[in-house]
Amino acid sequence: MFDKRKIFHNDFEIDNISKSKEASKPSFVVTVDTEADNAWSNPTEIKLDNMKAIPQFQDLCEKYNVIPTYLITYECATRDEAIKVLKPILDRGKCEIGHHLHVWSTPPFQKDNGKGVDLDWVHAYQSELPDSLFSEKAEVLKRAIEEHYGVSPKSHRAGRWGGDKRTINWLMENNFTVDTSILPLTNFNNMSGKNKTGPNFYFESFDSFILKNGNKKLNEIPVTVNSTPALFINILKLAVSFNLLSERNAYKIFRKLGGGTKLTPSLDFSIESYLNTIKDESILGRKVINFSLHSSEVSLGHSPITSTKEGYEYYLSVLENSFRVVNEINLNRKGISSVMLDKA
Repeated sequence: MFDKRKIFHNDFEIDNISKSKEASKPSFVVTVDTEADNAWSNPTEIKLDNMKAIPQFQDLCEKYNVIPTYLITYECATRDEAIKVLKPILDRGKCEIGHHLHVWSTPPFQKDNGKGVDLDWVHAYQSELPDSLFSEKAEVLKRAIEEHYGVSPKSHRAGRWGGDKRTINWLMENNFTVDTSILPLTNFNNMSGKNKTGPNFYFESFDSFILKNGNKKLNEIPVTVNSTPALFINILKLAVSFNLLSERNAYKIFRKLGGGTKLTPSLDFSIESYLNTIKDESILGRKVINFSLHSSEVSLGHSPITSTKEGYEYYLSVLENSFRVVNEINLNRKGISSVMLDKA
């Protein structure tokens, strides 16, 4: 009733992913936007110091049998600082390498600043590019991954969440199996691109679903958000749809009721709320529990959330406790196994 899917999904046939008894055990995926340092505040200079922290993060993942998916930008697909860290992990079968399109750091460039950045498209959404330029940039990144990592990427996340119908069609045509460019209960309309604002995912599905176009299909796996208590979120969405509440105020109310925690980096959520989200969404029977973060967030001083030692230590604690709970649930045979995104 409230699943409006007004971003681009209404252009495709949509199937819900069935929850058969054989597939009732949720998969846990960790999706890492693997990119330059502080891409939010300093997009015109490409540095990869955060790659030095990936081995420690990978050790944490392996400690708890978690297999991360590194969704990499062009700089991480081509520069030695990233390749020498990520390629050995891939070769050991301990991660997946996916496709994360930052249009400002991916060739061809219309206005090259000489530092690996297209000044014409800084912080632009890929949905804003002309058709031919989008296809060229998306293909250049795909080929760079194939050349430097020896794999064809199967998973994708749009840079700044800015996907569109064209992106989905391109992914289908290029044999991708998964897109993960949705963050439910989130409105990015206050985040500007080049000429447009960001997408509004407020009414998007909490569940994974399948997009179809003829004989082609693509799994859409949203980042996980705590949707309990479900009755209240449905009532609040109804109030928003009738303009009785703003999206912002409805979300605040839902947070007070115990829901709304997003499995993304934030100092607004307690460690307990992250753990409850994993448990609650597993009990609800979600096919996939998707924890999303950025490579710069596992490195001190290279992202807003980990700019201080306190923030850095807090977020490492969030990750370790979340992975521990997933591991405990799995060991207790109650529910979750960690997989690569393209296997979820």
